[in-house]
Amino acid sequence: MANRRGNGENSIYQHDGRWFVQGYIHGRRTKVSRAKRADAVAAWDAKVKAAAPGRTSDGPRTVSQAAEEWYSLREGDWKYNTQVNYRTALDKQVLPHLGTVRVEGLTTRRIEQWQDDLRRSGLSASTVRQARIVLSGVYTMLLRHERVNSNPVLAVPAPKKKEPDADFLTLDECRAVLAVAPDAQVRTRLLLALTLGLRQGEVLALRWSDIDLDDAPRLTVNGSLGRQTGKGLVLDTAKTRKSRRTLPLVAAHVETLKTHRAEQNETRLAAGGDFNPGEFVFTSSSGTPIDAANDRKQWLGLLDKAGVRKMRVHCQRHTAATLMLGAGCGLQQVQKTLGHTSIRTSVDIYGHLTAEDSAPITDAITRALTA
Repeated sequence: MANRRGNGENSIYQHDGRWFVQGYIHGRRTKVSRAKRADAVAAWDAKVKAAAPGRTSDGPRTVSQAAEEWYSLREGDWKYNTQVNYRTALDKQVLPHLGTVRVEGLTTRRIEQWQDDLRRSGLSASTVRQARIVLSGVYTMLLRHERVNSNPVLAVPAPKKKEPDADFLTLDECRAVLAVAPDAQVRTRLLLALTLGLRQGEVLALRWSDIDLDDAPRLTVNGSLGRQTGKGLVLDTAKTRKSRRTLPLVAAHVETLKTHRAEQNETRLAAGGDFNPGEFVFTSSSGTPIDAANDRKQWLGLLDKAGVRKMRVHCQRHTAATLMLGAGCGLQQVQKTLGHTSIRTSVDIYGHLTAEDSAPITDAITRALTA
């Protein structure tokens, strides 16, 4: 029987395709990660050797050094998109401006000037706020490691966020787009997004095992499909814990899903056994999962064909929220259906919409979508 590790002992584990070694050096929790197990172990050994007696290991001296340590420690805890977004924020907004500053020398005045410079360069408030999150994360680590006495980012007000864009389809636009849907698959995909508010990655990740069309029809959101650099299309877990949710299906959902499944089965029989081995609900003509870029291209094509103004795929989700609010659902129910982590998110995006704003549209669109 293998010995159990005690507190403070090192551990080696794999997460999202990367190998991690974590443990304590001079009483400080430390972690390294690499693509290969052997490389992770070698990196850990080098870190231990560098911190051995007779060598200096006082921690990062500049913001750049601290940022790289923070990113290395935390990247295994993040979803792929978060990794990409934070790396971009570091490389484009944080390090070019603050990378050479000594960690103990970053003042609130310097941070205020940095934020102002970013805004004057044309960056949005949201981009600057994300860069702040990254910089604050770095200083939270430094504070925990007793390298600084405070987190100066927290003392500086964040740029004011622009009111969220919650654009949604009107009644006539919904009718026009549905009218040009070429088959049951496209109509089903639109119906689920427009009535249940599924994110693009969530709807493309659906597999038939996630859907029950029998006694108590329901759909369970378990994951998200997206393209990752060097890996292609990857089926990942849901965005957050509250993103994993089970939603009831109404008669119109069941009817269109059954029609779509029957058509897909006919296509499978004609194509042979290799068609759609992953049992995805929505597939390309060759039976592979649908790439978000192709889904987006099809959406824009439908809008163009229907003579509807150009809109992001995400507006389908906003449309669903508007329908629910117009039908009298409270913001808490909207939060649960959409899978928002906090009701604050729902309030920030949809709090200005009321039943009076959308009731006439909701009644007509619901009839149009379930006819």
